[in-house]
Amino acid sequence: MKPGFFLFEILKVALAKVKSLNGGVMGLHWGPLKLALLLSTLASAPLLAQPKELKLEPAGTEITLRSRYGFLLLSLDVDGVSSSLEFSRLGWNKPEHPPERALKGRPGEDFTVSLQGLDNGLYILALPEGWYQITRVNAPYFDLPFWMDTAEEPSWRFRVDREKTNYAGQLFIARERSSKYVKMRLHNRLAAEIEQIQGALVQQLQVAPLASGSGVRDDFLGELPERSGP
Repeated sequence: MKPGFFLFEILKVALAKVKSLNGGVMGLHWGPLKLALLLSTLASAPLLAQPKELKLEPAGTEITLRSRYGFLLLSLDVDGVSSSLEFSRLGWNKPEHPPERALKGRPGEDFTVSLQGLDNGLYILALPEGWYQITRVNAPYFDLPFWMDTAEEPSWRFRVDREKTNYAGQLFIARERSSKYVKMRLHNRLAAEIEQIQGALVQQLQVAPLASGSGVRDDFLGELPERSGP
């Protein structure tokens, strides 16, 4: 997430408003009203640049899905007191995996999730359908501001299908660390966690079946035998 991107978008909006009042950019006359309009638009830059804060809920929490929404299912194995994730919706609406350098979506589709105070385990979050990129993982430790840029890493992507419970993987942040390094990864442990998932989400999986939301191809669910009975 680059501040310059948001400023560019804001300037475009401001100039479009001024242009509509003048009938064109050429021969622009800056009256008090138009100048105030431009300045008020620019003043909103900090608000537009801030990612939307979302909250993970423990698996089993009853959440009603909105239209075109699905569940993100994330497993946590995190050591640290103030960890957080930042992620953005990608401008890619096809079901197949996006290209390695997929473009971001529209401004305002940047999000942050705090992991502070969460026990390790399974968590869910309702999101609009689409592809997402985890762009940054923050894992501060005392006065050491650990973070990792994952904006260009396809393995840190996940997909949300509407009316599905989409398993993105397990987020692992190690306790052991040096002054310059901490081990972090998002890896697919669906085969190892399938029984835990089915036990924790009995009701939810009846209305939002389990799907692989991993950024890496996974055929495990397709190989599972169909279950008969409740």
